[in-house]
Amino acid sequence: MKRLAVVLLGGLAGQAGAQIPDRFENLKVLRSDIARDSLLSIMRGFSFALGVRCVYCHVGEDSPTLQGVDFKSDERAPKRSAREMLRMVAEVNTRLQGLPPRESPLEVRCVTCHRGVPRPIPLEDSLYRVVASSGGAAALAAYDSLRAAYYGGAAFDFGSMPLVRLSERLYAEKRHEEAVPLLRRNAEHSPRSWNTYWELGRHLEALNRPADAVAAYRAVLERFPNHPRATARLRALAPPF
Repeated sequence: MKRLAVVLLGGLAGQAGAQIPDRFENLKVLRSDIARDSLLSIMRGFSFALGVRCVYCHVGEDSPTLQGVDFKSDERAPKRSAREMLRMVAEVNTRLQGLPPRESPLEVRCVTCHRGVPRPIPLEDSLYRVVASSGGAAALAAYDSLRAAYYGGAAFDFGSMPLVRLSERLYAEKRHEEAVPLLRRNAEHSPRSWNTYWELGRHLEALNRPADAVAAYRAVLERFPNHPRATARLRALAPPF
């Protein structure tokens, strides 16, 4: 799944470098007289921030040489979207300048939101879409795949809370069977997360699996002694507690 920015504009040499024009046409947001090195630096920033290669925005074949890439064409939608993103970033940064002075001035860049992926969607939202379209097993597989590809980077938050928040949403929709495997995987990766076991207990109780729910609530208390809600559920399910 992960898009790798393997060969970037600034690192091209020889034949590939020859494909990048010395002067640029059809610039609508950036200055028409921008220096070649400055433009290439901006393009490298786009590539790293989104984890993509040149032909994500530009028409042409994806090759190390960039032979035949039509940099001035507006045919691809991502290029047109990029212009709007640049205008938005400029507007946001202009507004940020009006905030009270601070030691480190705030500045928004592409990587601020994208963090290495073309579509900056939070992990729980990405997985919810999979649950809604293909079910819980597919969502679990998607989670495992995303974790294998992106863990250790900034693209997605692989802490315990994204799957906890997803499980809360699934609980409200009574999608308990789909939530349980995701929460068990969360417990494997974040064994100290009492939130995970609390959510697991709620879903198991809703599935009329009281013994399993009791085990989950006891796991909450091992991590968060005297947790009031888990204590109350244990008193209800396993008296005398």
